[in-house]
This record gives sequence, C-alpha cells and structure tokens, in this order.
Amino acid sequence: MSLNKLAWEMWEKRGYKEIDPSVLSRVINGERILNLNQLKVFASILKIPARQYRQLENEIFLEIASRYSIDPSFFEKDERLIVELLEHNVSKINELMLASVTLVAYEWSDELYVRIKNQMGKTRSLKNRKKLLELLAELIFRQSNLASQFQNQKDFLTSTLKHSRQLKSIGSQLKNKDLLGLADFRLGSAYYIDKKHEIALSLFKLGATKTSKLEYISLPLRESTLCLAYLGKEKEYDSLSKKILLDLPRYDANLQFQFLEGICRSEASLNRTKAAYDMLQKAKKVYENDDVQLKTKEVQLACAEMEIVQSSKSKVNKGHIQYIGSKAMAIAKESGYERYISKINGQLNDLLN
Repeated sequence: MSLNKLAWEMWEKRGYKEIDPSVLSRVINGERILNLNQLKVFASILKIPARQYRQLENEIFLEIASRYSIDPSFFEKDERLIVELLEHNVSKINELMLASVTLVAYEWSDELYVRIKNQMGKTRSLKNRKKLLELLAELIFRQSNLASQFQNQKDFLTSTLKHSRQLKSIGSQLKNKDLLGLADFRLGSAYYIDKKHEIALSLFKLGATKTSKLEYISLPLRESTLCLAYLGKEKEYDSLSKKILLDLPRYDANLQFQFLEGICRSEASLNRTKAAYDMLQKAKKVYENDDVQLKTKEVQLACAEMEIVQSSKSKVNKGHIQYIGSKAMAIAKESGYERYISKINGQLNDLLN
C-alpha cells in the first residue's frame, strides 16, 4: 500500500480529519507523533498483530516522555497502580497540555479515568477512596479544559454536560461545595456553548455562591462577559469587565490572556471597534511575553481579529485576513483543534466571499 493510499484511508476512518499524506510523511520522518486513535486506525488498516501494536504504543509513550521532558513513569502500563502514582500522573496532564499535544493529553486522561475507577473498586481504605474521588474530580476538570481546545461544538456540548453530572456526583459524595460550584459552572458553559446565554449566566451566578476558587471561577467570569455582551446588557457587562481588568494583575499570564481575548470579543459584539482592537493588542502583548506559548492562543488571536472585522462592517483587507486565517487554520489542523477549524472556515467564507 502506498503512503498516499494509507494516509487517505486513515483520514476516512478518522472521520475525515487529523491525517493526510503530508502528516503521515512527517510521522515516518520522525517529525511528528501519531496520537493513540491514529495509531489504532493505522494498526487496523495494516492488520498489525496485538503484540506488535502494544510495542508501538509503548514506543509512542516513551517518545512523548523524551520529547516533552516528562517522567517516563507517567507511561507505565503495569498494574502496580497506587494512589501516589495516580496523583503524579494526573498532575502530568498539564505538562502535555502546555507542550501543545492536546489530543495525547486527552487520550491519556481517558486511560487514567479508567485506572482510577478500577482502583476505587479495589481499595478498602476510606481515606484512599476519598483521595481517589478528589483525583477523579481534578482529572474531569482537566479533561473539560482539554476538550474545549479540540472538540467540535456538538461533541464539546455533550462532554461538558457529562462532566457537569460527574462533578456534581463527586461533590455530593464528598460534601465539597467547591466541586458543586464547579459542576454549576460546567453546566453553565454547556448552555453558553448552546447560545442559551440567560441560563448560562444564572448558573454562573449560582456556582459563584458555592465556590470562589480562582482556578474554577476564571472561565465562568470570562464567559459571563461574553454572555452579557451577546445579550446587550451593556451596564452589567461594563461593570464586570471593569472589575476583571482591575483584578488582572492577580492572575497568571494564561488567565490574563483569556480574559483580554474574551473582553476583546465582547467589545466587538457591542460594536466598540476601537476598544476591541485595544484589548486584542493587550492580549497579543501578554501572549508574546509569556514563557509558555500555546499554539491555540495564536488561533484564538486570529479568530478574535476576524470577529472584530465581521462586527465592524468596515472595509476588509482580504490579503491580511487570508494570511492570518490560513496560518490559524494550519495550526488548528496540525494540533487537532476541531472546534476552531469550523469557526475559521466560517469566518473566512464570510469575510472573503
């Protein structure tokens, strides 16, 4: 079978996404790593025996560990799993995310989910069970953040609803108000994605009565500004965005970027073009000065800029839009950001046609 034929068959089996001859060529040349789902399709097409498949899977884990300076114990496949090892593994999800290998991180989080559930069935210690439930909640929270980067809107809505139910169940078992608040926030995000902004706002407000944990409340704050802008509630939006901007120095660079990008899009929605561009420039500056430069942020910046142009109804610089849109699309396809691929396509069609 030729490389081209193999690549296109893999592309078809992966739902017409993620792989093409150029990507497969880079894998063969050692410039890129297959993710686990791609490996499964690859092995299925070539009818690779189970033993050889496990060897390939192990090689992928070790290659990831080598490339991204992750402790190889993260990829151990034996059954000697204890609470401490699981805790270590869950913390490593962020390292993969920061290395911009989102799909690998998400797939490994699925593996960890199964292992934690299995370990819960074996443990007789109430202390260990409580710790495992806390780890499961932390893992679900990270899964939800990962899914926002690469899942399309329909899949992300489905997974967000599931994550909300899971967090609510764990929060109830542990009598943990922070987790119950997080469950409300995740449910609010699902309604935000579904463009039911009033319901989303009510859930964000409900969650805020249960938790003020910074890591949990930051995304709902950002989405609240967008909901208020989309609903045309300018007075409430102005009050919230002003507070966020005053508090900006207390957040890390990633959250500063996310808030500025969200406020940029909110200002664009309210037809405040100059303010939107000001926020865009501030978001770019934060991104450029950040030691950790996630590829998804370049895509977010391009989408936000195109959103401003769409809202302003001003003359379109088609050459510039084509440049930033094409660059963002290449990154989105390379990194598997399905959610952004459809968004960029829509924006380019609207602005260039």
